[in-house]
Amino acid sequence: MSRSEIQLFWAPVPADKINGIVSGYKVFYQKTRGPWAVETFNSSTFQGVIDGLSPFTNYNLNVRAFTIKGNGPPSPSITIQTEEEGW
Repeated sequence: MSRSEIQLFWAPVPADKINGIVSGYKVFYQKTRGPWAVETFNSSTFQGVIDGLSPFTNYNLNVRAFTIKGNGPPSPSITIQTEEEGW
């Protein structure tokens, strides 16, 4: 979206993979080789915006559904790069 935010879209957990009532989704993200951060989204949405990111930086991301019992397995990770700062 910009040099400091990204918009993500994900699919719901397939019905045959759900183990309990999905309470929401957590997006885990990190700068390459940095600590992980997490943003939480409610169960009725399949998109989210993460802001406060560094410009022109690579981030690794994955999404996990969670229930009252805890986090599910992570999606395959993707790597994105935020936009470069303008002049």
